[in-house]
Amino acid sequence: MLETQGGTLLLDIDDGTQHICSTSVTPGVWYFATATYSGSAGTLYLNGVYKCSFSVGTIATLNDEIRIGYAASGYWAGLIDQTKIYNYVRDSKQIVEDMNAGHP
Repeated sequence: MLETQGGTLLLDIDDGTQHICSTSVTPGVWYFATATYSGSAGTLYLNGVYKCSFSVGTIATLNDEIRIGYAASGYWAGLIDQTKIYNYVRDSKQIVEDMNAGHP
């Protein structure tokens, strides 16, 4: 899950143990945030630049619908644009191309 707390963007993946990596952001500024999960690692990119990662085990498979912009703490207080979900892990080059509308 990607979420903000104050001036921090967090990637939070729970495999029974909560794993978090974070980076600073400025409220009111647009960012291109990307999170990946490879089956063994969670990685956070901001504006196409690697920020942090952590090892993680297998996460639970749920039969719930996907919720974008909502967490147990409430709804996202901002705008979300260009949401994409892939069935494979994007590498940094592909993330930059997405950010640049398909151009390297």
